[in-house]
Amino acid sequence: MKREQLDNMVSVTDLANKASQIVAKAQAGKTQIVLKHNKPAAVLMDVELYLAIAELSNVWHKDLDEGEWTDIIDYAQTVVTVRRADANDDGTRYTFDELLAEMNISREDLD
Repeated sequence: MKREQLDNMVSVTDLANKASQIVAKAQAGKTQIVLKHNKPAAVLMDVELYLAIAELSNVWHKDLDEGEWTDIIDYAQTVVTVRRADANDDGTRYTFDELLAEMNISREDLD
């Protein structure tokens, strides 16, 4: 890990105690990685950087995903959701009919 990355890591406790200083660093362009229990949990970044990423994302995928996502942020949130689901997957699988039965719905109710 690069020294620069280490300098930009801040604990939740430090964030609570030094919020103004840490936000000032983010505003100055030094993205801050917030650690919770010594694991990366969130990122603080300059709002202009975030807006630029969101704006650039509008051209990122227009020809690639057939309009499935509104922008790169939406795509990234989908990736994170899938990764989290995979991490919590216990291997249990259900058929469509089992899911319908669980919700007290029949196939006829769907029509």
